[in-house]
Amino acid sequence: MKAQMPIVFFDRVSDELEIDSVFIDDHKGGFMATTHLIEQGYTSIAHISGPQHLKIFKDRLEGYRSALKKFGIKYNPQLVYHGDVSIEAGRKAIQHFLKIPNPPDAVFAVEDFTALGAIKELKQNNISIPGAFA
Repeated sequence: MKAQMPIVFFDRVSDELEIDSVFIDDHKGGFMATTHLIEQGYTSIAHISGPQHLKIFKDRLEGYRSALKKFGIKYNPQLVYHGDVSIEAGRKAIQHFLKIPNPPDAVFAVEDFTALGAIKELKQNNISIPGAFA
């Protein structure tokens, strides 16, 4: 006798399997986070992204790009850092942003561990949060 057990995916969607899922609108989340920064007066917003083969991170990046477009801010690929979703990725992203000619005035990190790494690196460089890179 086979046991039947219900399964629900959380934060994952499978096109191949007919399994119920609960998920977040990641495009909308990226859009809202970026819009919030723009409405606070920031105009050079960096995005620390995650691996683009995962829909969650791809959608958040697209939400970021959609918000920039809506507010007439030109997309700058130098302001996007593709990390591996870790504290270290957040640190490396900030190191990257501090080296470019026109560093950003705000950062949108893709998730909490990446944000923590970014915060640690900003503090190590005596950059106040909230504050500005320059």
